[in-house]
Amino acid sequence: MPEDQEAMMPENTVQVTDTVQVTDAVSAVPAPASTVRVPLRWRDLDAQGHVYHGTYLTLLDEARSKWLRGGLALEGADAHVIVRLEIDYVSELVLHEHGFVDVECAVDRIGSKSITTAETMRDPDGTVVARSKAVIVLWDPEARVTREPTAADRSRLEAAAHPLQEAGA
Repeated sequence: MPEDQEAMMPENTVQVTDTVQVTDAVSAVPAPASTVRVPLRWRDLDAQGHVYHGTYLTLLDEARSKWLRGGLALEGADAHVIVRLEIDYVSELVLHEHGFVDVECAVDRIGSKSITTAETMRDPDGTVVARSKAVIVLWDPEARVTREPTAADRSRLEAAAHPLQEAGA
């Protein structure tokens, strides 16, 4: 990555490339929110030259999955299922010269088996282009059933819980 792009990366950023670069060391107490940088590709564009609306979901999923795995370091993070997804498209997203979006990911709610995440996607100049919430459940691929987070995962999730949850909002 060019140095000028590295300098623009916010704190708590997970770089999504062939190798995941976590700029804020993963610890037992994750930051309340982490930012995941996801590259845009020419194939993400539609005929009008902006990112196709369905691709927003792919970009958000890529960021969320990298964050669960790298930012939160959940056990079996790749084995999760989306059970609900909502998205607000806020503004147009075009392929800038920088070629990326930043997705801020946070834990919004923790249930007995479900985790609600909140994501905000921004273009390189910081403009919000989408906000989403996803309800995920962790999955046991051998038993083919949902599972509860481990005690260690629950501790990480609670440490990373969105500040609004603590305020009762």
